[in-house]
Amino acid sequence: MDKMHRGEPLTDLDRQHWLETLRHHASIRPQEPGSNYLVMTCSALKRDYRDTLPDRCRRSGDLRILFLFLDAPESVLQHRAEARKGYFANPDLVVTQFEALERPGIDEQDTMIVSVIPPLEEVQRVALCP
Repeated sequence: MDKMHRGEPLTDLDRQHWLETLRHHASIRPQEPGSNYLVMTCSALKRDYRDTLPDRCRRSGDLRILFLFLDAPESVLQHRAEARKGYFANPDLVVTQFEALERPGIDEQDTMIVSVIPPLEEVQRVALCP
């Protein structure tokens, strides 16, 4: 987080432990009665990340993976990042996030693209009712 606070982009090596932790968490998720969902949030910017995360999850049983790709133009996200107060990540990282970003391909059927331009309620409705 120190790198992000200073505005330094993370590398694939920096993200490796984080991805392994998410994969491990998904593989040992508690089986609570009446709970059919496990929600994890992350910025799986690259296709490789989106391919890696489900591998371990699939081995943990009947877990179905659905990535929500929250989509907006860089300028919109830059404006939102600059408007945030007290957030740990430097707004300058928006540019580097877009440089690293690999938009989902048409063959990534476990990924749903959701625009975050509409009001929050509409985004939530679309994201929660695929």
